[in-house]
Amino acid sequence: MKLQIDTSDGEKGRTFTATMNSFITANELWFGGDANSDNIRPVFLTLISSEQQLRFFVTNLRIGHKATVVTSNNGYSRNKASRKLELLKTGGYKYIFQKNVDGQNTSIATIYLPALLETDITSEQDYTRCNFLCVTTKDWYVAQKQKVTPDDVKRAIITVRRTISHPSIANLSDKELENIIPIAMRFIFYLDRKIPFPLVSDSGYYLALFLYLLLNKVCSLPNTEQTSKYYIAQSDTDPWCWARFSQFASFQEHGLSDLGFMPSIACSAPIDLIRKLLGDFTSAFYENNK
Repeated sequence: MKLQIDTSDGEKGRTFTATMNSFITANELWFGGDANSDNIRPVFLTLISSEQQLRFFVTNLRIGHKATVVTSNNGYSRNKASRKLELLKTGGYKYIFQKNVDGQNTSIATIYLPALLETDITSEQDYTRCNFLCVTTKDWYVAQKQKVTPDDVKRAIITVRRTISHPSIANLSDKELENIIPIAMRFIFYLDRKIPFPLVSDSGYYLALFLYLLLNKVCSLPNTEQTSKYYIAQSDTDPWCWARFSQFASFQEHGLSDLGFMPSIACSAPIDLIRKLLGDFTSAFYENNK
């Protein structure tokens, strides 16, 4: 998606351009998404341009200028192409620059909301609501999957089958369950850092809890244009459609797979609800896995 910022005022000013080759929106997860605005307010994005252009482009975004979408790709709906990219000055974004990534003066800026994507515990930790975005690279996923032992896999699958009887979970093959173990572990790591009470340290518990929270709509996989409008319980082309919830309608990602990321997971729920769900689930876990 090509973007442009025009700072001209009469005869003065300049125009800066950059390409946004990936971004995630998740308005339900932060205060900036509450505003009645058609502007694109990502929680994560990457921008590419020449080093000088990119510095000026990002500086103008940081001081409040909006970028116009000039051309759109990555599956982004054409009827949204007239919208503008906006980074709220009060958003608390983190900016990371990589220079000369291809030996030809191309630079990349990675911009995101650390309150959602980072797991560091701060003195300002909010223990009334649990909001985060679990983002995982494919390299991490592959490395972690190699560390999962056959015993871990067996225990995790048995735990899920004994603890959760929902049709959406029953329809998942053992191989599909095995493949999401690293994702579940990553998600639970995020969750553990965002809640004020302990979790059971067990691979089967992690996988089953992740699926249980999905079923209870505490978290969601990224939505498509279709699933953002209405819920689809079953699909021949998308076995995970049941885990894409319209309550997270704006949670969509574009271009991340091409940059080496696994599908991200959004979580948003009151701490009191998570406490109740964890209590119910943990009781069922011990009852069914004696």
